[in-house]
Amino acid sequence: MQVQQLPIYQFLEGSGKSFIIPVYQRDYAWTRINCQKLWDDLIDLKNNKRIDHFLGTLVTIGSGFQEYTVIDGQQRLTTTSILLIALHTFLKNKENKTEDEKILTEQVLDFLINKYSSEQNKRIRLKPNKQDKEYFENLFTNRNVENTNSNIVSNYNFFYEKIKSKVLTPTEVFEAFRKLKIVLIDLIRGQDDPQLIFESLNATGVKLKEDDKIRNFVLMDLEPIKQEKMYKEYWFNIEELTGDVAEFVRNYLIFKLKTWVKKDDVYETFKKFSLDKFNKDKEQILKDLLEFANIYSCFVQIKAYPNPSFNKQLERLNKLEFTVSHPYLLDLFNDLKEKILSEQIVKEILITIESYAFRKILVDNTTQGLNKMFITLSKEIKKEKTWKEDYLDILKFILLEKRVSQRFPNNEEFENA
Repeated sequence: MQVQQLPIYQFLEGSGKSFIIPVYQRDYAWTRINCQKLWDDLIDLKNNKRIDHFLGTLVTIGSGFQEYTVIDGQQRLTTTSILLIALHTFLKNKENKTEDEKILTEQVLDFLINKYSSEQNKRIRLKPNKQDKEYFENLFTNRNVENTNSNIVSNYNFFYEKIKSKVLTPTEVFEAFRKLKIVLIDLIRGQDDPQLIFESLNATGVKLKEDDKIRNFVLMDLEPIKQEKMYKEYWFNIEELTGDVAEFVRNYLIFKLKTWVKKDDVYETFKKFSLDKFNKDKEQILKDLLEFANIYSCFVQIKAYPNPSFNKQLERLNKLEFTVSHPYLLDLFNDLKEKILSEQIVKEILITIESYAFRKILVDNTTQGLNKMFITLSKEIKKEKTWKEDYLDILKFILLEKRVSQRFPNNEEFENA
């Protein structure tokens, strides 16, 4: 690991340099509020003749000659680049430029593109992830800059209007940019643990969501080419299938571990589970998650189950919002996939669970105590030696034996409710 303090322009300059925002990173999220603060800092640097201003930390890891993967600090790096694009566009569009302004136009462009690159896809130095990439690249050709759905476009327009207002001259904007300092932490692949460093740096900042941390954990320390492959083949599909990855992973962990997992503990529990179960084999982790994401998707009705009659029952359970049953259903459908249970038996089980859910909601309108019950339900069933042959009968017997908040409401209670 190499740590140094330097102006951000020194980090950006250099023939052939490129900066990659990896696929696991969140989309660009800075808003005009963040950009206003940066603009105010630029004005303060000029008005008070300050020597420098600390912009923040950048963590990178080398992924090839002059190629840096940005582990942390993508928001600051992307915003600085957007500011420079706005400045360059303003200068380029300005009529009757002075000689100094012509020189400045080329100076600014040097921080944004590799002029002499023979490969078109390597000309733009910063390479944002996913849909951000298209919005960012469009800024260079001034296309779709009216699209305010993108923070990249919105912030570009913000900086362009500020420069246009002439509160700071283009030269003053550029000089203030040259005074922005960063602490650069450059990691060595194979020696430093990027995930550990990332977690430490973000421990006191804006709290990352559990799914962000899970995505970073499974993708961060992979080579860029493998990251891209894993993201496209597995993670993107998991996101599409589940809608809420953190909630899916929570149910997946409850099903696997047969113990309750709180929402705030999903990441730490997942990390320990994956290390214990998969021994750092990231592809096997993602394969297993994708396999169960396909099943879970039918529970939350993002994807229809191939069997229409199953899908009808799952749709009804989803409408009842009986989510406490999801860990149990993952177990049930895994047994179906393994051909331990027949489709007819599983359909009868779904009808039974729906009846139980509907009666509980009408009679006492609570799922209190049901979390624990559904965590251990399959375990209770499988204690019986004949569970494979008598699964449905054992399930019904167990449900009818439950008492207090877990009881199966009888016909009289149901009719009265």
